[in-house]
Amino acid sequence: MHVGGCLFLPELLASLNPAQRKAAMAEGIVRVLAAPGSGKTRTLTHRIAYLIAVKGIPPDRILALTFTRKAAKEMKDRLKKLIGAKNARRLWCSTFHALCFKILQKEGIKFKLLEEKRRLLLLKHALAASGAELNLKEAEQFIGLAKNNLRLLEDMANEARLSPVIAEKYAVYKFYEEKKRQEGLFDFDDLQIETWRLFKHRPDILKKYQHQFIHILVDEVQDVNKVQFELLRLLVPPQNNLFVVGDDAQAIYHFRGAVPQYILQFEHYFPQAKTIKLEQNYRSTQHIVNLSNRLMAHSQLKISKQIWTNNKEGTPPRIIAAANREEEAFKVVQRIKELIRQGTPPEAIAVLYRTNYQSRPLEDNCIQFGVPYTVVGTTGFYLRKEIKDMTAYLRLIADFNDDEAFLQILNVPPRDLGPIVPLLQEKSIETGKSLYACLPLIDYPSAEMRRRAERFYGIIKKLNGLYQQRIYNLGQIVREVRRYTGYDAYLGLKQNAVDESHLDTLDEFCFSLIRFKDVGKFLAYLQIAQQEGRRKQGRRINLLTIHKAKGLEWPVVFLVGCSLGLLPHYKAHNLEEERRLCYVAITRAQERLFISYAGQPSPFLKEMTGKV
Repeated sequence: MHVGGCLFLPELLASLNPAQRKAAMAEGIVRVLAAPGSGKTRTLTHRIAYLIAVKGIPPDRILALTFTRKAAKEMKDRLKKLIGAKNARRLWCSTFHALCFKILQKEGIKFKLLEEKRRLLLLKHALAASGAELNLKEAEQFIGLAKNNLRLLEDMANEARLSPVIAEKYAVYKFYEEKKRQEGLFDFDDLQIETWRLFKHRPDILKKYQHQFIHILVDEVQDVNKVQFELLRLLVPPQNNLFVVGDDAQAIYHFRGAVPQYILQFEHYFPQAKTIKLEQNYRSTQHIVNLSNRLMAHSQLKISKQIWTNNKEGTPPRIIAAANREEEAFKVVQRIKELIRQGTPPEAIAVLYRTNYQSRPLEDNCIQFGVPYTVVGTTGFYLRKEIKDMTAYLRLIADFNDDEAFLQILNVPPRDLGPIVPLLQEKSIETGKSLYACLPLIDYPSAEMRRRAERFYGIIKKLNGLYQQRIYNLGQIVREVRRYTGYDAYLGLKQNAVDESHLDTLDEFCFSLIRFKDVGKFLAYLQIAQQEGRRKQGRRINLLTIHKAKGLEWPVVFLVGCSLGLLPHYKAHNLEEERRLCYVAITRAQERLFISYAGQPSPFLKEMTGKV
């Protein structure tokens, strides 16, 4: 049967459970609290179909918002099946940023979107001009969070006068914003800020969009930041039809500016709001649901939910204890091998961890024992930029004739020695010597350039001496490289805005190299590791961080590193968010769940099991 131009079967809402159906048909301002695997996206899309087919709302009067282009595309694809492609095209379905971009363009606001390379260059200029003792990552984070939290430049001047710390950051922020303004540039965060400004300063334009959108729907509302929430509050009147879906227990993006309090205290901002809970979990077994409930029972910041499932009881989650992370990875990979041997498809298995560097021992064991894997959402451990840099240093230290390695690291960290490369190449052809060996033989354009080249030459020579004695393992050699070259400080200043996780990766690399004293043997291993790390296709187990796993599910999940200092992470300041991360990890599992730790177990493990 076709209703309102879309296919709408009478049994469409009948396919929903009572709570989902109640949410799909609710009027006014509605907060839907959706447990993992409770069909929240299904509920949201069926509501849109209901609004169009039954309530007669034109598709272009409905706004559906989510947080990633992938999620927006998936929502559109589902809607095409429910309401037809024509209606789906008329619907406003996008991310917040895409919506703001469209509104600014429609209203004739002239701007150019700032490209990433140009943005980083402007930030570097701002740091240099202000003299601030910040690295690029710190400046990026400060400005990004300031904008997401609506701490505008004009509002921060008073704070800057009262605090030297804020004054330093404010100077960078001010220079950056003024330069953008001069060139008519908007960065990604400006799209939301400038739309908010437009609505505040032009009530006529705001009124137009308030009347345009009869119904506003928001997915993953626990991830909204302040500027996004304020945009919603402006747009919702006069019809007051706002439908938000989310889970306070899956709020894990506070570090990006998300404000969990908006979903927790939704009725404070919208006193007329109704709350509907989707508490039936269709994803996981009873044992997994029970475990997740026990964990969240310890949360101090949550809305009570009675999550349940009609799924089978299943196999109890298994705990894997190990003395250290190497043994932990070995035990996990051996268990995975056994599961695959018993018939579990590799792609049905996910291994989740708190931080990227934790993939290294897992990758090593997968390589050693022939378990095919893919690192999801990032490169394999041995393909990361900092690992490639340190590997090039090791190659040159072991072999002065390795011209490829020499060229890779001559200016890493930056030494401004690019102009001497043609001179070295010419001298190398003339003498038959390596580029490194030609460093003392060329005429330098300046005394300063000669001094920098001599220092680089001396570092490599000294480290070669240590290597030849075979007293140091390669991990110790890499630590010396980092110390002599200042590589760690360079990571904080380089254009890619590297954060501390890259230092953790380097520390992990050093640890992994303890077993090697010979560069040749390491390079032979590295070739295999890099080949495996590049492979993404085929039947492979999935290695990924918990953050990247959000919204996904697998029949079998391993949560590794459920250890004191890793989960919760020793650098984390928000214990509640770390608990929510653990909750997200275990609720990805459909049938089997394994939790491993090395050394001392996480306090979350005791919360889940009541014992260790």
